[in-house]
Formats: sequence, C-alpha cells, structure tokens
Amino acid sequence: MAATTPAVRRLETLGIHFEILRHPFDGSQDELGLHAATALGIQPGALFKTLMITADRHPACAVLPVDRRLSMKALARHLGARRAALFPREGLLRQTGYNIGGISPIAQRRPCPVLFDASILSLTRICINGGKRGIVLRLAPQDALVATSGSTSHICIG
Repeated sequence: MAATTPAVRRLETLGIHFEILRHPFDGSQDELGLHAATALGIQPGALFKTLMITADRHPACAVLPVDRRLSMKALARHLGARRAALFPREGLLRQTGYNIGGISPIAQRRPCPVLFDASILSLTRICINGGKRGIVLRLAPQDALVATSGSTSHICIG
C-alpha cells in the first residue's frame, strides 16, 4: 500500500526521487526519533526530526538530527528574531496539517520558513518524516531543501 500524504504528493509533483520507509510507531517512547532510527537501522545523525517553533511569535520549522538538541538562540539569530520557543501543541495540526509524531517539513498546510541543520550538507541521503506516524522519506539533502524552499544553518547545541 502506498503512503499518500501531502509530503509524498509534493515530492511526486516536483519529480524528486525518494524512498518510503516504514516502521512501527510507538508513541509511548520518550525519544521517538531514536526509536525510529533503531527500528529502521538508520544512523541517528541521518534521521531528522521536525520541530515547529515560533520566532517572535511567527511560525517556523526546524529540522535537525534526532540525536541532537535545538539551539533556540541560534535559530532565533538565523531568523532575525529576538526570541524563539516551541510552537504550542494545540496549534500544530492547524499550522502544519499533520498530527504530532507525523509532522513533515514538506507541504505543510500553512507555509513558513524551514531551517535545516547544516549537518545535512555532509550527507548523501537524509531521512525525514513523511507526514504520517511510522512513515519516513529518504531523499537527497538538496532535494529536501528544494521541496521545502528551506535553508541551512548551524542550529544544534554543541
């Protein structure tokens, strides 16, 4: 059965080559990304999580390796904001069109700036959420940047 999500449809529309990977979603896990990396046999540095944030109350999307932590200061600085914070949980579906645990940076309902950690530039393939819990998309980093109109910066702590 094919996974049809807005993210998959966007990649197909753009003619971008990608693979769909599936894993059992376990919402009881503390570290969902690390659990998914283990289930898929992927190095944690190549599997990227999507965090929705607000920068001076404007939505933005941060995409970083599942084994790293986001630097709100670095993110705010890159976006030209004074302050950044996590996006309120209750507004995530309305903003992105995706459920928690299945938020993709691709084809969100309400477009916003997408910022990938610069570590994607050292990889040949990355894995990101496909828009549904348990669905991961593997694609070239440059294709992810094209599909999201994203940019890169060093946004991780350390």
